[in-house]
Amino acid sequence: MKKAYLVLILIFILSYTSTAQFVENYSRKKALIIAIGNYNTAKTGWQSINSENDISLISMALQFQGFQESNIIVIKDEQADKVGIMTALYTLKKNVNKGDYVVIHYSGHGQQITDLNNDEIDGMDESIVPINAYSKYSLNYHGEEHITDDELGVYFDKLRQKLGNKGQVLFIVDACYSSTMTRGSAKIRGGAEPIVIKGKLNYFKEKEILGSGMNDKSLENNKINASFIIISASKFNEANYEATDDNGNGVGSLSFAFSKAFIKLSHNASFLSLFAKIKENMKETVPFQSPVIEGDYNVAIFQGNIIQQQTYFEIEDIISDYEIKINNGYIHGIKIGDKIGLYELGTTSANDKDPVISGIVSETNKFNSIIKFNSAQNIKNTKSYWAFLESRNVESNFI
Repeated sequence: MKKAYLVLILIFILSYTSTAQFVENYSRKKALIIAIGNYNTAKTGWQSINSENDISLISMALQFQGFQESNIIVIKDEQADKVGIMTALYTLKKNVNKGDYVVIHYSGHGQQITDLNNDEIDGMDESIVPINAYSKYSLNYHGEEHITDDELGVYFDKLRQKLGNKGQVLFIVDACYSSTMTRGSAKIRGGAEPIVIKGKLNYFKEKEILGSGMNDKSLENNKINASFIIISASKFNEANYEATDDNGNGVGSLSFAFSKAFIKLSHNASFLSLFAKIKENMKETVPFQSPVIEGDYNVAIFQGNIIQQQTYFEIEDIISDYEIKINNGYIHGIKIGDKIGLYELGTTSANDKDPVISGIVSETNKFNSIIKFNSAQNIKNTKSYWAFLESRNVESNFI
């Protein structure tokens, strides 16, 4: 009888502990969704886009992963002028506690603007475009309503400090800073020429720069502040096109890809593995676009432990049913005759898993290698697998 009572007490304790941990994690998750689509084109020069459709995508995905609806704040359109956005950001900061997990999602236009403190290689800051920001420089508008990466950097530094080293911040930017014009009828999030503030910049040179433009201090990993990850819809010099969801609605390509990937998160998944799924999804909807991740991406999502990621390669091209090209060559140590295996996205180590298919390196140059398979591999999407080195060809003298 005593044993039965002890078992019941143990079950109660375990159940209570599990519930307490669940509630604790539940309350630790906070989010802010900023969606601007109904721009006044005649007044600001920005075309309207389908950002409002992103709200339900992101909100549902967050709730699926344990965010309470009451902890997801949404501001959109007229609420999202510069004052409204900055107020929402600092209100969020005020309401978080140490160890919280924070997601901030922005859907809207993006634009480059003159860098006024000389911390950008190309002389231009990246910025998000509030509802009241204009697309062009004029005597009456010098970009004061834009929110630059410098301003966001100051905010994120303060937010990370308050969250402490047990917290996490994920910033998702479904916008672009490119001045590339649209192809066909697809809507683009951005697309305006950079705002050059006269007298402040003597030149503008486009360079191959990845990421958000956030400064190194904001992105650095340390033992004091929260982990910080930024996922951007496209490279600095690429356009960000809208996609179509499963119901035929116009949506942000990153928002759509993120929502699909986030709902299917596996246990102990890292931000890097989440990003791999995002890239796979975006390859199907906007194949000419390259999303970017920056920050502490080898951290487990909403857990904090570091994921030890084994080196992997990406498929660069599908040559035929029997051959693919990967993005590493002999300067990375790949040699003819090496055995390469293709594994599921998010695989942290190939040592304890079986590959989907294995092949042999048949050709290699400095930066790429050709992998040949004995049977048809039937790969349709270059972002669907990661490639790992399975074994070396010890007899090869090729360097």
